[in-house]
Amino acid sequence: MNRDAPERRRRTTRRPTWSTYRQALSLVARGATVLVAGRVALAVGTILSVANQGTVIAEGHSSWVTWLRVAVNYITPFVVASLCYLAGCRTRTEADPDKEGQP
Repeated sequence: MNRDAPERRRRTTRRPTWSTYRQALSLVARGATVLVAGRVALAVGTILSVANQGTVIAEGHSSWVTWLRVAVNYITPFVVASLCYLAGCRTRTEADPDKEGQP
């Protein structure tokens, strides 16, 4: 049995938190979402690009529009994964109208 396994679980990295949109934008600007969102974008973007533009690229008929579509295939999941990461890091404040229990 590996003795280091329980100790490794205790060493978790603390997620950044935010409560205002300015703080969220600051986290994005500092690259807080890059590792998580980058992995998602790499996987999903590759699958989408192969499925949607793979034939055009393989046949050698790609144009700048094809490569623009490939870029969008990577940018879109990156943005979505970043937003999902930030949603999980959000902390609510007393003045937040979305706080549970408020009418």
